[in-house]
Amino acid sequence: MQHPPAEVAFLERAYRHYHRRDPLLLKEDFAGSAAISMVWVASSDEHQAIAIDSHAPTVRWASKQTALWLGDRADDLHLVHADVMSLTSPKVDVVAALNFSALIYHDRAALLAYFRSARKSLAPAGIFALDIYGGPGALRPQSQHRQARTEDGLLFDYCWEQRKVNAVTGRVENHIHFTFDDGRAMRSAFRYDWRLWSLPELLEIMHAAGFAKAQVWCDKFDAKTGQSDGTYRPTSHIEPREDWVAYVIGVKK
Repeated sequence: MQHPPAEVAFLERAYRHYHRRDPLLLKEDFAGSAAISMVWVASSDEHQAIAIDSHAPTVRWASKQTALWLGDRADDLHLVHADVMSLTSPKVDVVAALNFSALIYHDRAALLAYFRSARKSLAPAGIFALDIYGGPGALRPQSQHRQARTEDGLLFDYCWEQRKVNAVTGRVENHIHFTFDDGRAMRSAFRYDWRLWSLPELLEIMHAAGFAKAQVWCDKFDAKTGQSDGTYRPTSHIEPREDWVAYVIGVKK
């Protein structure tokens, strides 16, 4: 569902864009398996991470994976079972809410409270990053498929299904399904009940939360070839296209 090395590379590049030095400490909110935090720690001997999630079984699973994957660097990743707004110290260089996690907040007051908490978690030279999707395709039920392989080589189909969309509330219901070549299937392996916020709303709420700067980062899309250039950069314009994914970056000061 995510590519942690690409996410880590993006977070480092975005931080350097604003502060001209390397970030060291990451706070991964809604961390789930903490895969991004693990890659963050492994990418540099100086990196440390705090990974927070409210689902205890997932945190326990992530703790086992951390010990296996990081070995003697496991102590540089601190796993916390808690609400993300309950921990705002120590101050970090980057707060990340990826995999569309901030969309769990369905009303402006709740999202504003989270953004304020994320800002409070940051060191003076800190950034907050979240991702969001949009475009005409985001406003209707649809399914998207892609093929991938497990670590042991088993081919499987990954299906992202947007099952329901309510244009009045902005609420969407999404499911992820897996079908394996050996005949196994996992229907609705993940389910999401989200508010699909618009980019202007997110920028406005970030400013209301006290961020000195709020900026959209997106890739460029060639309508003739139907291909993205794959590079996310600050932008004030997204070309018309069926679907897009963007980052919104808040800069503390």
